[in-house]
Amino acid sequence: MGLIQPVLVGWSFAGIPLLDYIREYGENEIGGVLFAGALTRLGREAFMADMGSDTLNMSAGLFSDEPMVRINTLDQWLEQSVFYHTLTREEHYLFLGSNVVVPAFVHQGIFNRQITNDDVLSSMTKPVRITHGAQDCTVKLEASRRTAEIIPHSGVSLYEEAGHAVFWDQPERFNRELKEFVDSIGQS
Repeated sequence: MGLIQPVLVGWSFAGIPLLDYIREYGENEIGGVLFAGALTRLGREAFMADMGSDTLNMSAGLFSDEPMVRINTLDQWLEQSVFYHTLTREEHYLFLGSNVVVPAFVHQGIFNRQITNDDVLSSMTKPVRITHGAQDCTVKLEASRRTAEIIPHSGVSLYEEAGHAVFWDQPERFNRELKEFVDSIGQS
C-alpha cells in the first residue's frame, strides 16, 4: 500500500492480529502501536482474567451456534457492556450488524486460540500508547495495565467517561490523542 511507518491501532480483539503482524514481520516498517482496550493474550485463563464479568456472563450466548440466541445476546451486550454513552438507534444497529456478520465459528475459533504474546510485547521498541475506558465492562482495565507493565516505555491514557469503545464514547479526545501520538513519532 506504500505506507511509510504507519501507526497500528488495535481495539479489543484486534490487539491479537496486530501482535501477530509484529511477530511475523517485526517492527521495522511501523511507526508505533496504539492499543485501545485491547487484548494481548488469548486462552481460557486469559479470557477469565481479562474479560469483564458482563462479557463472561454472556459468553455462552455470544458464541452460540443458534443465530437468534447470538443476535439477542450481542444486542444485550452492546446495550449494557460496550459503551458508556447511550447510542442512537442507528449507531446501535451499526455495531450490531458489524458483529453479526462475523460467523459464530470465527468467534469460537478466535477465543479457542492459546497465546500470551508476552515475548513480543517485551521486545517492542517502537512507541506504544495504551488507551482504556474506565467504565469498560468488556475488557478489564487490568488487561491494559498488564500490557503497560510489560512495555515500560508505553504511555497510558485512561478515559473516565468511556466504556470499551473509547474512540466512540470520546471521539474528540481519542482523535486528538491519536494525532498527538502520531505527530510525536514523526518528530522523533
